[in-house]
Amino acid sequence: MDIPKVDLRGVEPGVPGRWEEARAAVTASMVAHGCVVVACDALEPALREVMFGRALPELFELPPETKQRNVSARWFRSYMARAETDYESVCVNEPTDNGNIHEFTNLFWPQGNPEFSGIMLRFANNLLQLDQTLQRMTLEGLGVREDTIRSHLRSLTHSLRASRFGVQQDTGSRRLSMAVHRDFNMSTLVVQHEVEGLEVLAKDGSWLPTRAEPDTFTFQAGELFTAR
Repeated sequence: MDIPKVDLRGVEPGVPGRWEEARAAVTASMVAHGCVVVACDALEPALREVMFGRALPELFELPPETKQRNVSARWFRSYMARAETDYESVCVNEPTDNGNIHEFTNLFWPQGNPEFSGIMLRFANNLLQLDQTLQRMTLEGLGVREDTIRSHLRSLTHSLRASRFGVQQDTGSRRLSMAVHRDFNMSTLVVQHEVEGLEVLAKDGSWLPTRAEPDTFTFQAGELFTAR
């Protein structure tokens, strides 16, 4: 069994037919699995190339003491590293705010890095738009009123976490870069770039892998997005 993949290319709110069909598919997958894989144009090839081919490699090649400047009083919003699995990540709060992105950039390049800031800002805006579309589809599909959806989307805060997963050595046993967990937030939108490994626990107890295919994104419900 695979997690359904829904094609959102060309789907726009208010366009009869396509929107309703995609919304039904997204909602069904969210109800069944708590996640959905979507194909869309949120990251055009040029942006994906400069993000994963230039900006993030440039960031993660910085010395550890430089990356450790990324600190926050909020839990899970700081630089993280696990030497045993060759994993590290950084996080920026409210990444669609131009000032926040420049402040984040200046942590690593005090002299500034306008190109990096511009790439991160474009990336964050595209992902936020997709996240809001998928939340709207799910809530509409569950029968939530439009005024409630608008109020809900306006109330949310956001963060962007960029992670690097190193190549693990073949030790004959399975090693996890990220332990089994549930996200505590409203939703998580995952972009896998040429790195496999993300799995979702199905209701029957099996683990469903999500493939790192170009132009696909995995949208997951967090604890705040569940209803019992």
